Amino acid sequence: MSLRRLAFTLIVTSLVSGFGVAHAGSYIVYLHGRSENGWHSNALLGAPAGWTHIALGYDGSARLGDSAARTEVSNAIATFCGASNQCVVVCYSAGCARMLDAYSLLKDQGRYPPNILWSEAAGSAAGGSELAVFSTKWLIRLIVKLFHQDAAVDKDIQPNVMRSGAYANIQNQATSPVYHLAGSQNVCISLKIVFFKVKLCGNGHFPGGLGDGLVPVHSAGGYADAGAHANTNDGGAKYVFRAYEQTPLYAADHFSIKSPLVAAGSLRLAVTKSATCASMSAVDPSLRDASIVFEDADGAYAEEWSPLATLASCSMWSGAPPQYATCFSSAGCCTDFSSGSAGGCSCGETLCRQAQFSYRSYYTGANCTGTEYAAGLYSFDGLGMTGESATTVVVRSGRSEFDDRCQQLVREVTHFGVCPVYFPITVSLSNARRVYRPAAAPPPPSGAGEPLVMASEDSKSFCDI
Repeated sequence: MSLRRLAFTLIVTSLVSGFGVAHAGSYIVYLHGRSENGWHSNALLGAPAGWTHIALGYDGSARLGDSAARTEVSNAIATFCGASNQCVVVCYSAGCARMLDAYSLLKDQGRYPPNILWSEAAGSAAGGSELAVFSTKWLIRLIVKLFHQDAAVDKDIQPNVMRSGAYANIQNQATSPVYHLAGSQNVCISLKIVFFKVKLCGNGHFPGGLGDGLVPVHSAGGYADAGAHANTNDGGAKYVFRAYEQTPLYAADHFSIKSPLVAAGSLRLAVTKSATCASMSAVDPSLRDASIVFEDADGAYAEEWSPLATLASCSMWSGAPPQYATCFSSAGCCTDFSSGSAGGCSCGETLCRQAQFSYRSYYTGANCTGTEYAAGLYSFDGLGMTGESATTVVVRSGRSEFDDRCQQLVREVTHFGVCPVYFPITVSLSNARRVYRPAAAPPPPSGAGEPLVMASEDSKSFCDI
């Protein structure tokens, strides 16, 4: 997936290395996010006369501890918010983690400025995003590099790192209110795997399925836990000085959250201004969900034409598509990337492939018991691994992605096209591949699903009415 770079208009008084002492001024300092190199001119706040916009030019994909980016951000805040100046700091996405990191650093250096009036945080990733965890996992990181979507900052903006790891100390560093804006709209990308078109979406991988597609509410809302939050004021504990612009989530995704940011931030400056920041391009909702093997952060929509649901080989990657994993033992190198669970998956064969999307599984026993098989590189939920060895097997029941219920395999007989009657049958499934899982598949929901019609015929007799 290739990034669509935004054209940025930088309003910079001077480079950080040349910052002098600003005297008795009012400034708005903007901190951009991952994959960005500046702040878009359309998203500048409206401000009264006398206020100056300060947009920086650091590499938004760099690690939080990157010397150049950290120096630029901390010096800008110290300069434009210090001495006799006053300032407002506006951050977006990973830029909010940089803001808190700068606050902590400046305190350690004895340079923390006294005149930060407040901060505006849109789609803040300072609490970490679960998608950043996916983007740095073993194979997934390899694919990210392959498609030029690598961002070093993803190693930092993970919930465990930001909340209890290396950057836990930055969370309570603000000394004035940080007004959070959190979105509720999903972000999806579509891709083609072989002959199938599927979609990958972000919110399903956040607690409670709540977020703006790329950042969960717990982070964007400033909460002190990584749980599910349906709004920004549900009574849950928050870090020090974390506030909110409004209680309900904004009807915006990670990209368009800057629109309410401009409106709310401008009103706090006593100026009315609105902005149009486009949401992610829509993806056909009828497409089935794909395995979560690849996600991006602050990038743009694109359509993939290469199979991404793959596993790296245990040996050195030779440059060929890493589609296989060799399993040496019951705890071999097979890893179920679709669920984000590392280790513990043995395919039971010499060679396996990750299930590439959710569709259907078949079972040798009735009521979805016995051994699980697929007629291709998929499973009913898109998880698990499929053996490379194809075989012919007799199956008696099935399970599909649509409602996960167990389905009886049947032959449908109609009478002149009406009055269908279903007869249970067994089916010889050719080219079947066994499905392996780290643990048994979750049991079907109670109650049987609609019969799975595997054969049909039309009788020329009349049916009883």
